Amino acid sequence: MFFLKPDIRNLNKQLGTIKSCDTNARLTTATSDRDIAELCNSMNAVLDERREAVIEAQLRNTEFKRAITNISHDLRTPLTSAIGYLQMVQESGSLEHLALVEERLKSLTTLMNSLFEYTKIIEGRVEYNLEKVNLCDVLRDTLVQFYGGFTAQGFEVAVDIPDAPVYALCDKSAIARVAQNLIKNALEHGYKRFALSVSEGEIVFSNCVREIDSLDTEQIFERFYTADLSRSGGNTGLGLAITRELVESMGWKISAVKEGETLIVRICV
Repeated sequence: MFFLKPDIRNLNKQLGTIKSCDTNARLTTATSDRDIAELCNSMNAVLDERREAVIEAQLRNTEFKRAITNISHDLRTPLTSAIGYLQMVQESGSLEHLALVEERLKSLTTLMNSLFEYTKIIEGRVEYNLEKVNLCDVLRDTLVQFYGGFTAQGFEVAVDIPDAPVYALCDKSAIARVAQNLIKNALEHGYKRFALSVSEGEIVFSNCVREIDSLDTEQIFERFYTADLSRSGGNTGLGLAITRELVESMGWKISAVKEGETLIVRICV
């Protein structure tokens, strides 16, 4: 046992250095003793886990600070605008700006509802009623709600929804919400073309996007994603994050890719 003490002292010294210098160094040993070598490996595994936890905590802290900044800005903008118009009404005695006040307050309500909805989802406070649903009916009914908006903005709309039913086990209201978010996102941030197709095991949404090179498809479903493409127009950037949470809560998968100027969002059922 005595001949192992130098190896133990060496490991202890290295640990002390790592702790005091906050370095990413790993423990090393030249021992021929198998138990000491295994101990060294185990300690390195613990150090690796600790470093990963620290990095994750730092990322979460950075994301949290960025989220607070984004939320503050997005909520303050319509609120400040509404207050400004109310002051104009008070000063002039004219009621012509009240419609603008109402518009800004409705925008603020929408932002708050998005935050509330996202909080409920990530905290697991949303109950899903999984049943056999005809996706064609849900998607067709949802698209009709926005078709006038696409027409008004000059979109070329291509729809490939079969007459024969395509069934999937899901929550009907959740898949309708997913479709609403993706169609609304295409309408607000896309241009020129929109397409929706449904087939067995897959739903695909696609639309053209201006300045698509600045869109990060790896981050697009992250909460509070800050690219101008996903946050312009005074929203919290939560729509696509909510979409992903709903999709994954039903056991499905969602992904996004860029092809030329087209953003393609694919849901695997």
